[in-house]
Amino acid sequence: MKLATYLLPIRRAVFSKFETWDFANYFKCLDAAGCEVIVVDGSPVEVFAEHEKIWSDLCRHQVVDPRFKFLNDKVNGVHTGVALANNEKIILADDDIRYEKIDIERICVLLDKFELVRPQNFFRDVRCWALIESARMLINRAMLRTADYPGTCGFRRQTFLNTGDYDGDVLFDNEELIRHFARRGTRIAYENDFFILKRAPTFRKWLEQRPRQAYEDFGLRFKTIFFAALFPIAVALACAAPKWLSIFLLSIFIALAGWLRGDARKYFPFYASFFSVNVCSAKELAAIGSREEKSLPRPRSMRRHRNAKRLPVRRLVRNRWPSDCRHRSPRLLAKAFRIAISVKHRGNG
Repeated sequence: MKLATYLLPIRRAVFSKFETWDFANYFKCLDAAGCEVIVVDGSPVEVFAEHEKIWSDLCRHQVVDPRFKFLNDKVNGVHTGVALANNEKIILADDDIRYEKIDIERICVLLDKFELVRPQNFFRDVRCWALIESARMLINRAMLRTADYPGTCGFRRQTFLNTGDYDGDVLFDNEELIRHFARRGTRIAYENDFFILKRAPTFRKWLEQRPRQAYEDFGLRFKTIFFAALFPIAVALACAAPKWLSIFLLSIFIALAGWLRGDARKYFPFYASFFSVNVCSAKELAAIGSREEKSLPRPRSMRRHRNAKRLPVRRLVRNRWPSDCRHRSPRLLAKAFRIAISVKHRGNG
């Protein structure tokens, strides 16, 4: 009997031989660590067939069950995989998460006591954008009781089935799943000192992820207002009186507070805190795109006006928002944003 089921929802627009074999080696490690591996693949038929040739002997490679029709394709894959799982303990992870054997053993022990386990992520990469992401994680760690938003969690299969479907019409599905469990009163372990390796994205993908990160922060009003205001105020003060440039130090001090919290020092380099200044700039730029994303469906826990009229932008975004941003250009995203805004204005008119 396996320790747990490792569930990976994935979708690729084009086939990458290097990446596919990299996943194959990872699946071998998961199997050796005692995991049943289920990959729910929403890729086009020709890409799915190429994946099947390499993965068929290493995991259960399945298509997405067509009866699930949420706007977020990944959520459809999660429901498909949970239905197929043979183990009570399920580890759900994004495609950039990398567990080691000791991590799997630890999360399985925690699932004996809790119904959901929420770990943290860290980067080993020292490229500039990876350090900016590390600084963002440290800022969240300093400002939020539950620390940063992870790309993985572990939960009990029966609890998942008992709590019913979670909102699959949001972009930030990982955190919505955890909110859904919390609303049902389940026992959740917020393991802020349990760190799982996350691979840094390419620079292009990192740029495409900025609006999505800003989208989630709109639910945290104090944090959004604080960092949205910090960068323009600092620039204005620096132009008026250069000595006030030290206001940038405030964001560094906040990141350092996150670095000092718990065991973060073991996983994040000290100098990552100094890239928090770039986090302020990135949030400013991302806010341009995330204003349009505010017209997307909000998580149920964050909707203040439940009976408000829905705009047709939901259907629009379903057709235009890429399920796999990795292979879509920023121009396509910008075009979708412009169209969404025009539809929103017509709807308000």
